[in-house]
Amino acid sequence: VCWCAAEQTCANPPDFSATLGFVDFGGPLPDVVYRCFEWEACEIEALDGTSLSDGDRLLVVPDGTNCLDLPPGLFQEGFPLQGLSLPATDGGRRYSWGSGLVRAAVGYYALCWCSNTGGVADDNSSNQTTVTSCTEEGPFRVPAGVIRVGSSKEFQFISNSQEIPPRAADPQLSWLLAIPLPALFFGAICLGISRVRGRRSGREAPEAPPLVAEADA
Repeated sequence: VCWCAAEQTCANPPDFSATLGFVDFGGPLPDVVYRCFEWEACEIEALDGTSLSDGDRLLVVPDGTNCLDLPPGLFQEGFPLQGLSLPATDGGRRYSWGSGLVRAAVGYYALCWCSNTGGVADDNSSNQTTVTSCTEEGPFRVPAGVIRVGSSKEFQFISNSQEIPPRAADPQLSWLLAIPLPALFFGAICLGISRVRGRRSGREAPEAPPLVAEADA
């Protein structure tokens, strides 16, 4: 941030010759897709972004909603806590919707974010600027990505895949399968060469004369 004294014109970049500091623009990334499942509790373990803090909140809203112009009271039906997450933990990266189950339809939904570190809000009635923090009413003005609700079948498939333990004999089995492969490959090459030679020899063999002589006319 560069500063210009009022005694100057402050019309050109060289007029701002004094450096005041730096502005850190933080918040969640708006193009990340997270995942929860229907009929399961929902939690985002690691929200992508910078300058996140404990106490931040997320609000699930219908897909395509503009967080900058969020109507009051809007939320996505079918999510626990009316789409409002509990205060964030783990440095503002972990968000949970409690133990309630997601009953929203399978699909994509937008996420709007609210910072607990305080922000600037304008009060048009009194022409004053106040510092706000995140409450249940927001303000949820920052897009935080998209959350996808997966189906129960998808959840069962992922859960079963993670529960299958690796077998102790898997490394030895891979070696046993790999050992005969060179021999099989070499045998296939030899068999192919012998077949090609047999076809060529058959074509080059002279035709035998007829065994029965033609009868005299």
